[in-house]
Amino acid sequence: MSGLEPRDGFRATRQTEKYGLSLISFHRILIAFAILFCAGYGLYEFSAFAKGAGNGSLAISGLFFVFTAGLTYYLRRLKHFLGVEE
Repeated sequence: MSGLEPRDGFRATRQTEKYGLSLISFHRILIAFAILFCAGYGLYEFSAFAKGAGNGSLAISGLFFVFTAGLTYYLRRLKHFLGVEE
Protein backbone atom coordinates (compact mmCIF):
# COMPACT_ATOMS: atom_id res chain seq x y z
CA MET A 1 0.00 0.00 0.00
CA SER A 2 1.32 3.40 -0.94
CA GLY A 3 -0.69 5.32 1.66
CA LEU A 4 -2.69 7.13 -1.01
CA GLU A 5 -5.28 4.43 -1.46
CA PRO A 6 -8.66 4.89 0.25
CA ARG A 7 -9.14 3.04 3.49
CA ASP A 8 -12.28 1.24 4.57
CA GLY A 9 -14.60 3.46 6.57
CA PHE A 10 -12.75 6.68 5.79
CA ARG A 11 -14.71 9.78 6.70
CA ALA A 12 -13.76 13.41 6.19
CA THR A 13 -13.85 14.03 9.95
CA ARG A 14 -11.12 11.48 10.65
CA GLN A 15 -8.44 14.00 9.62
CA THR A 16 -9.54 16.37 12.39
CA GLU A 17 -8.29 13.98 15.04
CA LYS A 18 -4.80 14.02 13.56
CA TYR A 19 -4.32 17.55 12.18
CA GLY A 20 -6.73 19.87 14.02
CA LEU A 21 -8.93 21.82 11.58
CA SER A 22 -10.56 19.63 8.95
CA LEU A 23 -10.82 20.64 5.33
CA ILE A 24 -14.61 20.77 5.63
CA SER A 25 -14.40 23.15 8.61
CA PHE A 26 -12.03 25.40 6.68
CA HIS A 27 -14.43 25.29 3.73
CA ARG A 28 -17.31 26.35 5.99
CA ILE A 29 -15.30 29.30 7.29
CA LEU A 30 -14.39 30.34 3.77
CA ILE A 31 -18.01 30.13 2.60
CA ALA A 32 -19.15 32.14 5.66
CA PHE A 33 -16.72 34.93 4.74
CA ALA A 34 -17.98 34.82 1.14
CA ILE A 35 -21.55 35.22 2.42
CA LEU A 36 -20.54 38.23 4.52
CA PHE A 37 -18.68 39.78 1.59
CA CYS A 38 -21.59 39.31 -0.83
CA ALA A 39 -24.13 40.69 1.64
CA GLY A 40 -21.90 43.66 2.46
CA TYR A 41 -21.19 44.49 -1.16
CA GLY A 42 -24.88 44.12 -1.99
CA LEU A 43 -25.71 46.64 0.72
CA TYR A 44 -22.96 48.97 -0.49
CA GLU A 45 -24.28 48.94 -4.06
CA PHE A 46 -27.85 49.37 -2.84
CA SER A 47 -26.85 52.42 -0.80
CA ALA A 48 -25.06 53.79 -3.88
CA PHE A 49 -28.28 53.29 -5.87
CA ALA A 50 -30.26 55.08 -3.14
CA LYS A 51 -27.86 58.04 -3.47
CA GLY A 52 -28.52 58.22 -7.21
CA ALA A 53 -25.76 56.09 -8.73
CA GLY A 54 -28.04 54.58 -11.37
CA ASN A 55 -29.72 51.33 -12.28
CA GLY A 56 -26.42 49.48 -12.68
CA SER A 57 -25.88 49.67 -8.92
CA LEU A 58 -29.33 48.24 -8.33
CA ALA A 59 -28.64 45.35 -10.71
CA ILE A 60 -25.29 44.59 -9.07
CA SER A 61 -26.90 44.80 -5.65
CA GLY A 62 -29.59 42.32 -6.65
CA LEU A 63 -27.01 39.98 -8.14
CA PHE A 64 -24.95 39.96 -4.95
CA PHE A 65 -28.05 39.32 -2.85
CA VAL A 66 -28.77 36.31 -5.07
CA PHE A 67 -25.17 35.14 -4.50
CA THR A 68 -25.70 35.60 -0.75
CA ALA A 69 -28.85 33.47 -0.81
CA GLY A 70 -27.18 30.78 -2.92
CA LEU A 71 -24.11 30.56 -0.71
CA THR A 72 -26.28 30.46 2.42
CA TYR A 73 -28.25 27.56 0.97
CA TYR A 74 -25.01 25.80 0.04
CA LEU A 75 -23.56 26.27 3.52
CA ARG A 76 -26.70 24.91 5.21
CA ARG A 77 -26.71 21.83 2.93
CA LEU A 78 -22.94 21.32 2.76
CA LYS A 79 -23.04 17.75 4.09
CA HIS A 80 -25.52 16.82 1.39
CA PHE A 81 -23.48 18.46 -1.39
CA LEU A 82 -20.21 16.84 -0.32
CA GLY A 83 -21.79 13.50 0.50
CA VAL A 84 -20.04 13.12 3.86
CA GLU A 85 -21.10 12.50 7.42
CA GLU A 86 -19.83 14.77 10.11
